[in-house]
Amino acid sequence: MSGRPSHRLDRLLAVLIACQPWLTVLMPSTYDDGVSEATKLASEAGSNDPATGLRAVAALRHLLERLEALQVGNARMQDWSWQEIAEHLGVSKQAVHKKYARRRLPGRSP
Repeated sequence: MSGRPSHRLDRLLAVLIACQPWLTVLMPSTYDDGVSEATKLASEAGSNDPATGLRAVAALRHLLERLEALQVGNARMQDWSWQEIAEHLGVSKQAVHKKYARRRLPGRSP
């Protein structure tokens, strides 16, 4: 594996570890279990075995979707506009609004 993909995996792992408090909220477990799982997934995503790599990528995608929903809910609870959220996610206001406006977001009351 070249240095570039490995660097991306290292960055992804750092993000996942930094998000650990949110991981615990989303997937109740001990801190060590969450870090171990994030480390395992990041490692498996770089596997030469396509089945292992793709399975890990799918799990990471699901985790990131849940984290994004949690943070969008957090931002809305703090009265962020859809435009502010969109700017931080690097998408259009319409895209983030379409994706989340009708969802019951984590942390938001119905």
